[in-house]
Amino acid sequence: MVTQSRKVAALKSEENQQSRLEVYRQVIQTLLTDYAARSSTEAVQCIPLMDGQGDHYQVLDIGWDESGKRIFKPVLHIDIIDNKIWIQENITDLDLDTLLATAGIQPSEIVIGFHSPSLRKFGIYAIE
Repeated sequence: MVTQSRKVAALKSEENQQSRLEVYRQVIQTLLTDYAARSSTEAVQCIPLMDGQGDHYQVLDIGWDESGKRIFKPVLHIDIIDNKIWIQENITDLDLDTLLATAGIQPSEIVIGFHSPSLRKFGIYAIE
């Protein structure tokens, strides 16, 4: 009976984890899609790239600046690694960590990946 209870608890835990990952994916996709829609211009398109199977999410700026120079750069990059949201790059005006927390994601589930591990230990977010 104890073994069966452990199996049920493990399944529930696994279901909760999968459910949580789906919430993470939905929140990230919504944030990136909304940002891209607001930030695209005639000259520069913001394109959200979403790999839901690999859990890699990015917004890419593509276009031309005023001087005629080509723009092709990632401005946002988020991964889901080991059930945590890793903000790998953010050169936008979005305060992603705050937006994620507002969406109900705990700071302990968010890693500021573009900060070195030695700096992460001083913040309120996950170290890894």
